[in-house]
Amino acid sequence: MELKTKRQCSLRRQLEIVPADITAWHSLSEYHYRSHRLGAVDKIFAIRFKSSEQPKRNIYLTQFGGASPVGVIVYSLPVKNIALRNQATNNRYVGLGDRKATLQLLNQEIRCVHRIVIQPQFRGIGLGTWLVRETLPRAGTVFVEALAVMGQINPFFTKAGMTRYDGPNRSGSERILEAFRYVEISQKQLVDTKQLLNAIATLNKDKQKFIKTEMQRFATPFSRRLRREKQTKHDPETTELTANIVVEHAMARPIYFLWQKPLKRLKENLYELSTPH
Repeated sequence: MELKTKRQCSLRRQLEIVPADITAWHSLSEYHYRSHRLGAVDKIFAIRFKSSEQPKRNIYLTQFGGASPVGVIVYSLPVKNIALRNQATNNRYVGLGDRKATLQLLNQEIRCVHRIVIQPQFRGIGLGTWLVRETLPRAGTVFVEALAVMGQINPFFTKAGMTRYDGPNRSGSERILEAFRYVEISQKQLVDTKQLLNAIATLNKDKQKFIKTEMQRFATPFSRRLRREKQTKHDPETTELTANIVVEHAMARPIYFLWQKPLKRLKENLYELSTPH
């Protein structure tokens, strides 16, 4: 009996993944929940419509507006110290003695998935998983890592073949998360400031006062302005400030993902390096 394979989304057949530049990121950065600023970028890939699909492409561009890429992934150079990286790699980058040597080895062996974004109109059909899975081998390194708050909500990194490692919650996070559970605001609403503010607006007066006070208690250590203020304030500006801090930090339990190049590919690379040309 022949097993049936999962049918590919019909839209996917009209798309391709190609190398891109920083302009591709800027065209979609407004749809990303974090800062638009990027660090040491190494490679960028974008999903776009194939030129051979031009007739169908016009339909989608008219419907969704503009010729922007459908999705973008940004790979960057790794940062020096990540505790969960040490756990995942059995302390491969610990104890080398020389900071320069450590950075050199990290830059040689690791790239980081720094940003990934899909146009909102194209979400929910597996394009994020596809973009990660197809570009991991094209990053050009033995390992590819990712640190992502969204990893708690969206499993596309593991679906793409990366292994997940969970770290402990930040100090103080449990109290604010329990407060949100009490007022029935889900974790999915804590990854975007606008969603969080809209959820708070639906609460009754007593629950609004309670959750705003808890948010301010959580946010104060992260904000010089809140530390200067002696009394609790629930004006819209303060609420938006605390919501921004909650989105940035409350769910920031470190979740680390690691992908390793398959052994066969590693052996092929070593053979190529050792073969005279």
